[in-house]
Amino acid sequence: FYSRRIGINDGERIPIWGGARLVGRFDKWDVGVMSMQSRKADEFASENFGVFRVRKNVFNQRSYIGGMLTTRIGADGHNNFAYGIDGIINVFKQDYLQVNLAQTQDTEDASGIKGMDRSRIYLMWEKRIINGFGYRFSYSNVGEEYNPGLGFERRKNFSQIGDKIFYSWFAPNNSRLRQTTISFDANVSFNNTSNKLETSRLSLEGEWEWERGTNLEVEVEKFRDVVPESFDLSDDITIVPGDYANTSFEVGFETPSINLATINTSLKIGSFYGGDLLSASVSPGIIFSKYFSISGFYQYNRINFPDLNETFNAHVARLNMRASLNVKLSMTAFAQVNSLDKISALNFRLRYNPV
Repeated sequence: FYSRRIGINDGERIPIWGGARLVGRFDKWDVGVMSMQSRKADEFASENFGVFRVRKNVFNQRSYIGGMLTTRIGADGHNNFAYGIDGIINVFKQDYLQVNLAQTQDTEDASGIKGMDRSRIYLMWEKRIINGFGYRFSYSNVGEEYNPGLGFERRKNFSQIGDKIFYSWFAPNNSRLRQTTISFDANVSFNNTSNKLETSRLSLEGEWEWERGTNLEVEVEKFRDVVPESFDLSDDITIVPGDYANTSFEVGFETPSINLATINTSLKIGSFYGGDLLSASVSPGIIFSKYFSISGFYQYNRINFPDLNETFNAHVARLNMRASLNVKLSMTAFAQVNSLDKISALNFRLRYNPV
C-alpha cells in the first residue's frame, strides 16, 4: 500500500472529497481500515480507495501473521483489487522466515486470473544478529500482469535471488571504536518470459561505529543492467538499449545523533550507463531543544557522457523544521527544490493529540 497513489492519477492531482481511518486492537488482532473518496476531475472519474489490514502475533512476540486487501473502485466501472497474506516467523533462536504472497484483479484485464502472472511472491530467511556471522537469503517473483492499484512496483515480470552475508564484531572495552561490520551483497534477476539476465549486483561494504554513534561506511559496488529499451535521463540525454556494467565507490560519514549539531555526508564516484558519475550530499541538523529542531539536505549529481558530449547536472535541496509546544500539540514544515524536474514543494502539518 502506497498512500500517494491516492489523489494522483497519471501525474495529475485529483481533488479529494474526504475520508476516514480507523486503527486499533480488537481482541488479539491489530486492525487498520481506511476509505477515501476522490471527486471527478476532467477525464478522471470519481474513485473510492479502500484499505483493510489485520495482523496477529502467533507462537511468540517475535512472530506474526497478517493479511491486507486494497480496493480501487471507479464510478466509470473500472475496479482494481489487491489481496495478500504475510508473516514473519521466528523459526528458532535468531533465525526468521518472512513470507509475502499477493495477487491482483483488474477489470481492464478481460482474461481473468492467470495464477503466477498476476501474483507477487517474496520469501526471505535471515539470521538477525549484531555480533558474529549473519546472513539473509531471499527469492522474489513479480508477474507480468501483477497490478496493485494502491501499491508500487518498480519492475514487473522478473524473478530475483540473492541477498547478503556479513560478519560483525565488537572492539575491546578500552577502545573508542565500538563495532565493525563487513558485508557482501549479491543478487541476480531474470526475465520470467525469456529467462534472460536483466540485472546483477555485487557489493562489498565495511562499516565502523564508534562509542558515541559516529559512523563511517565504505562500499564498492558493481551493478550490471541489461537495458531492453531506451529511456530518457533528461531532455537532452537518452540511455540507449545495451548491456551496462556500472562500477562505483561510495563513502559515507555520520556524526552522533545525540549531539546538538549533526551532519551526514556522502560521496560517490564511478561509471553510470556509459558516463562518469559524481554524486555528493550533505545533511546538517541542529537540535535547539526538545521542542524545536531544524535539518537540511543538499545533493549534487553530475554525470559526464564523453561519447554524447553531454553533461547531466541535478540539484536537490530540502529543509525540515519540527516544533512541539507540548506532548499534545506539534507541527512540522517541509520544503524541497528539485532542479531536474523544476519542482518546488512546501508542506505544513499541525497535529493535535487530545489523549
